Amino acid sequence: MKISCEIIGKVDSGDVSKISMENNNGVVISTLTTGATLQEFLVPTETGALKNIVLGFSDFEDYYKNNLCACQSIGRVAGRIGKASYTHNMVLYSLPKNEGENCLHGGPKGMQVQNWNYVTNLNDEYVETKFIRRLYSSVDGFPGDVTVSISYRLDNNNRLTILFEAFDVTESTIFNPTNHVYFNLSDKQDLSSHELQIYSDYRLELDSELIPTGQKINVDETNYDFRKTTDLLPRIEANNGFDDAFVVGGGTCDHVKEVAILHDKESGDGIEIFSNRNGLVIYTMDIIEDNIYFARDRGTIAKGREAIAMEAQTLPDAINHKGFGDIILDKGHSVNYEIGFQYFNSSK
Repeated sequence: MKISCEIIGKVDSGDVSKISMENNNGVVISTLTTGATLQEFLVPTETGALKNIVLGFSDFEDYYKNNLCACQSIGRVAGRIGKASYTHNMVLYSLPKNEGENCLHGGPKGMQVQNWNYVTNLNDEYVETKFIRRLYSSVDGFPGDVTVSISYRLDNNNRLTILFEAFDVTESTIFNPTNHVYFNLSDKQDLSSHELQIYSDYRLELDSELIPTGQKINVDETNYDFRKTTDLLPRIEANNGFDDAFVVGGGTCDHVKEVAILHDKESGDGIEIFSNRNGLVIYTMDIIEDNIYFARDRGTIAKGREAIAMEAQTLPDAINHKGFGDIILDKGHSVNYEIGFQYFNSSK
């Protein structure tokens, strides 16, 4: 295993660095300090070339020319918080609004727009990049200051583990981060050869602003039933796309468990997704902005439904719904979350 680092630019008078990690099987994970971003998940092909199975940009500036949050670290709270507010211990907290009356993905100054410090670690079991930053209430508009670390850990079993930790908080706050990863496991600009399985019996009912109503709906005999391996594109077309939250792991948040499998039937490449939380949001990028060029597409303009985002987190708007999960982080406490991406190839 090996690791390399290079400075690729500057932002706010600070260096922007790219850190690349490679395991003994030739799998390469590249990350950027801006947004603690997963830029590349490179896997070997039959020809010996490397294929990037996530959406990313060649230039770090391009991540901020659209609203995709492509493979960036999202928080303090992923997803939408209805009315950009919540009540805790009889205190009403107001958060920044950046999608109508709601707060989306930590607001306009969330983790994804900040430049992170980092350290690296290489040992016999894994190679790791750990991003560290102090988040200030005066910057992102959430209550309390808190230190957050985000670790990308690659082992020789071809598993990428993302570890989130929040600690040293000055007052009660909320914390529910994710990585807004977009997968396309093929060489095409569509998901026609993909199949998906999600271990979920229920999805969340959403209102017209995509805010959960509080109701959980059984997926039986609907386009949302992915309990058996299902061809993905026909479901996307039948449902007119997805931007939805699924209840996974039996609705518990107490241990790491497998929550979904995405597989490309043509190449054999697949990803098993693991999480210790109770929600999985999928988003099929149905409407895409103009002038977006992903690095994997080699100069071809991006297309809608080119990839699927699969965001493991506590259920969206949990702070405003009983039974959705506890995302409160009190002073003197810390919290750890884990997301695992296990790469495999079914043809090998």
